[in-house]
Parts: sequence; structure tokens; C-alpha cells
Amino acid sequence: SMIVLWAIVALTGFLLEFAPTGQRSGHLIIFLLTKTQWGDIHFWMSIAAGALTIIHLMVDWKALKACARYLISSERGESPCE
Repeated sequence: SMIVLWAIVALTGFLLEFAPTGQRSGHLIIFLLTKTQWGDIHFWMSIAAGALTIIHLMVDWKALKACARYLISSERGESPCE
């Protein structure tokens, strides 16, 4: 779900980056939604993706530390990163 959310954020960001600008561009229809609606989708999907990423880091913090410790150490035994 995190990959899907970040993909939606990237796609809507790309769409908004290359959408026309100007005074009345917020009412421009792009793929059945206005530019303002695409901006709202981009914002809320960004919030959801960020929250899910933070939750993911909190849940896997111990494994992340072990993997970083393994990658930094000069003596490498069995990898905890797999």
C-alpha cells in the first residue's frame, strides 16, 4: 500500500507540474477532475503516504538498526538484512 500511495503522489505531482498555470487554471478539467481537485488528491495522498511511512519505520525500527549496524561494521557475518 505504501508503494501505491507514493506512486499516486508521484503521478499527481507530475500531472500538476505540467498542467497549465494562470488565473483560471484551477477550473481546468484534466482527466475528469479539475486542477484544484487533483491538488487535493495529491495533498491527502501525500499525508497518507507520509503517515504510513512513519508507521512502517516505527514498526521495523529494530530491523533497520540491525541492518545499518551490519552494513557499517567491518566484520560481516550472517546478514540480518534479508
